[in-house]
Amino acid sequence: MQVLLIDNYDSFTFNLVHYLESFDFEVVVKRNDEVNQSDIDSASVCVISPGPGLPREAGNLLKILKNNKYKAILGVCLGLQAMVEVTDSKIFNISEVRHGLSFDLENVSHHVIWQNIKQPISVGLYHSWATKRDLLNNDWTILAESQGLAMAIEHTSYPWIGLQFHPESILTPQGKEILSNAIGCLAKKIMHFSK
Repeated sequence: MQVLLIDNYDSFTFNLVHYLESFDFEVVVKRNDEVNQSDIDSASVCVISPGPGLPREAGNLLKILKNNKYKAILGVCLGLQAMVEVTDSKIFNISEVRHGLSFDLENVSHHVIWQNIKQPISVGLYHSWATKRDLLNNDWTILAESQGLAMAIEHTSYPWIGLQFHPESILTPQGKEILSNAIGCLAKKIMHFSK
């Protein structure tokens, strides 16, 4: 399976690459201002990396999402925020920046991404923007929260999953397993949408 990793010029990108390659995926990395539609069409799953700033500042990211609503996509941090904005939900600037902090997930659903994951689930946070329940429209299902913020979400119509936390961070001890579960979930969605 080929995975396209869209790099938002983030220092964590190659941590994600190493995890994905450990699953025996062919991983292609393209920066957000260099990726084109043929790159996306060639991939089975797209992963959107974290990155600095806001979604609208991230190269072609919003355009990519608008044009690929039925592509299997996993968004991490900035990737989640871009997914939220492109589906007419909202993000906001949180009062306390969370960079390099560890929190436990709350209100964890019974979703497959948490399969065989031991609780409590500690995750590493590196963000100053986020979303929460009352800013998300009915197109989104919250899979976990922390301190009132959405930490994992799934779109009800598109094969999209977003993680606000960094699964590739050392502060997320079970991050590799969560990432594997999320990619596996998206792979099943691919089969559903291809029928």
